[in-house]
Amino acid sequence: MLNERKFGRLPLSFSLAERDRRYAKVRAMMTERGFDALIVPCNTGHNEAYQADVRYLTQVGGFANEAALFFPAQGLSTCWVRADSQPAEWWLAMQDWVSDVRGSNCAWSDNFAASIRERGLERASIGVVGIGGTPRSPDGLMLYGTLSRLQQWFPQARLADATEAMVQLRQNKSEEEIAALERATEIAEKSVLAAAASAKPGISEHEVYSEIVGCMVRNGGELPTLVLWGAGSSPSCMSRVPPVRPLAIGDVIISEIEAKCVGYIAQVRRPIFVGKPLAEYAELHNVAVSASMRNLPALCNGKSNRGKCSSSGRASAVRIEVRFSPGAIPSRLLRPVSDAWASSMTNRSSFRFDR
Repeated sequence: MLNERKFGRLPLSFSLAERDRRYAKVRAMMTERGFDALIVPCNTGHNEAYQADVRYLTQVGGFANEAALFFPAQGLSTCWVRADSQPAEWWLAMQDWVSDVRGSNCAWSDNFAASIRERGLERASIGVVGIGGTPRSPDGLMLYGTLSRLQQWFPQARLADATEAMVQLRQNKSEEEIAALERATEIAEKSVLAAAASAKPGISEHEVYSEIVGCMVRNGGELPTLVLWGAGSSPSCMSRVPPVRPLAIGDVIISEIEAKCVGYIAQVRRPIFVGKPLAEYAELHNVAVSASMRNLPALCNGKSNRGKCSSSGRASAVRIEVRFSPGAIPSRLLRPVSDAWASSMTNRSSFRFDR
C-alpha cells in the first residue's frame, strides 16, 4: 500500500473482526445505559494505562501518543490526536479501525464540542469515561477543565459516568487479547535474559537497564513502561531511575519489569546475581518456584477467587528453614519466574506480529 511505503507499519495490530467484537460489546452497554455517545479523554498518565479505553477502541496509542475519542452509538467515531509533530495522516496509515482521525492542538474540550455539534447531540445522554475513579487514580482520569467546559457549553446534555462500565466489559479477554498478553510475557522474559547477559562486574547499572529497554523495542514492545530497579550486596528497595554505579561481584539485582504489547502488559520479577548466589538465595528461589507451581492448578477457567485463595494458603504453608544474614533481602522482594513459565507466541492468524 502507498501509505505503508510512506510511513511503514506498526509491528503489532488487531484484526477488524476484533474491532467489531469490541464495538458490539460497547454499543450493547451504551444501549443498556441509554448513552447516545461516549467521550473517552486523553490521559497518558501511569505509563499510558489511563488511556486504555482510547486504545481499546482505536488501536491508536503507544509511546505516549496523545489521543481522545468520540464514540457515537451509531455511525463512525472520531479520534483526535496531537498533531503538532506527528500528523493525523500518520495514524490513518497505521491502523484500519478508525477512518476519521483528526489533528488536535490539545484543546480536547473544543474537539469533543465539535463532535457533539456535528452529530446534533447537544441534548443527548453522553457517557464520559474518566469521571469516576480507578484503583490507581481514585480522583478520576478526566481533566477538570475539559469536563467543566462541556457542562457549560451543553447544559441540556446529560454527561454521566461510564468509567466502571468500560472497565467491566474489558475484563473478559478475547483470543487475540490473550495472544497479545502472551507476546508481552515473551518480551518481558527476553528482556530479563538480556539484562542477565550484560550484568557483569564493572558494567554500570544504567547500562544493564538500557539492555532491558532496547530488547523490548527490538521485539515489538513499546514505551513508556514500568521498570523498577534495585541493585547492591543486599538491596532492600527499588526505584524507577537506574543509577550510574558499576556492578560488583556479589551484587544482587532485583527488578519489576513490565513489557507492553499493543497496550497489553505482562510483568516478571526475577533476581539476577553477579557471580554465584549465596546458598540462602538459591534455597529461597527453589521455595518460591515450588510455591508458585503449586498455585498453577488453581489458575484455570471456572475456578473462583476463593479457590485461588485456598491454593495460595496451601502454597504459603511450605516450610522455609532459611537463616538470613543481617540485612538480607526481604522474601517479599524475591519473586523469581521459573524458566518453565516462559511464554511463546501461539499461532493465531488474526493477530499480526512482524519481526
